[in-house]
Amino acid sequence: MIPTRERVPHPWLAGRRAAITTQHGKERQFGPALRDRADITLEVATFDTDLLGTFTGTIARTRSPRDTALRKAELAVEITGCPIGLGSEGSFGPHPALLFVPSALEIVVLVDVENDLEIIASLLTPNTNHAQLAVDEPVVPAEFLSRVGYPEHALIVTPGGTNEPAATAIRDDDALRAALRHSLNHASTAMITTDLRAHLNPTRQGTLVELADRLVDRLQSSCPACDAPGWGVTTQETGRPCAECDTPTELVAADIWTCASRRCTHTDRRRRDDLADPASCPTCNP
Repeated sequence: MIPTRERVPHPWLAGRRAAITTQHGKERQFGPALRDRADITLEVATFDTDLLGTFTGTIARTRSPRDTALRKAELAVEITGCPIGLGSEGSFGPHPALLFVPSALEIVVLVDVENDLEIIASLLTPNTNHAQLAVDEPVVPAEFLSRVGYPEHALIVTPGGTNEPAATAIRDDDALRAALRHSLNHASTAMITTDLRAHLNPTRQGTLVELADRLVDRLQSSCPACDAPGWGVTTQETGRPCAECDTPTELVAADIWTCASRRCTHTDRRRRDDLADPASCPTCNP
C-alpha cells in the first residue's frame, strides 16, 4: 500500500485545471494524487487513443512510449483548452536487469503551456501480469488463468500468426471458449494474452496510482536555478563498474538531473558511488 504523502502544492501549479487524454479511465488513478497533494483539478479529454497504437498491434505504434505520452498531453490541451495536459503510456516486456522476469514501464508526461514546462515521471516495475500462451485446443490451463489473475484481469485471444483479435476484454468462461473456438477455426493455434488496458487490469491500475504519486513528487521538486517545478532525473548513464573486476556493466552509473522548464538549461550529473554486483557483470557472469 502506498503511504499517504504530504500535501505541498507548488505555487506555479496550485489551484489550476488539467486534462488527461484517456479512454481507459486513467483519471481515476491520476486524479486523486493531483487533487489531494498538488491542488490540481483533473478532467478528461475525450479522444480515441487507439489511433496512436494498440497493445495488440492492430494499429501500429509509430512513436516511442515517451513521445506517445507527450502527444497525449498535447492533445489534452488542444481538446479541452486546459493550460495543463497529461498523457500516460505503458510498455511491457522482459525486465532489463532481471532476466526472464516480465516488467512494465509506465511513463506520464505533464505539459504546462503557460509556464512552458514538460515534466516526465516514469516507473519500471516487475509488478505486472503481462503474459501470453499458445494453445491448440479450446482449453486454457488453470495454472495460467490463476497466474494472470483471470477473471479480475481480462484476456485477449488472437488466431495464431495474426494481430487481429478474435475477442478482447474477456472476463468470463463462455466468451473465452467462444474466442478460442473462433481462433482455432482460422489457425492451428490460438494466442492468449493478458489485456493490459488500464480499465481492465487491476495490477496496472495499482502501478498507475504509484506513478501518479511519483509525478506529484516531481511537481513538488523545484529547480535550484529558476524554481520551476519538475526538477529531477531525466536520463541515466550506464557503466557502473563491477566490484570484482572493474568491468563496466549495464547498471546505472550516474543520474542526470534537469530542469523541466524549456526556458532553463540547468543540469546536474550525480555519479553513483556503489559498485555493481559481479552477478550483473558480463565478464564475471557471462
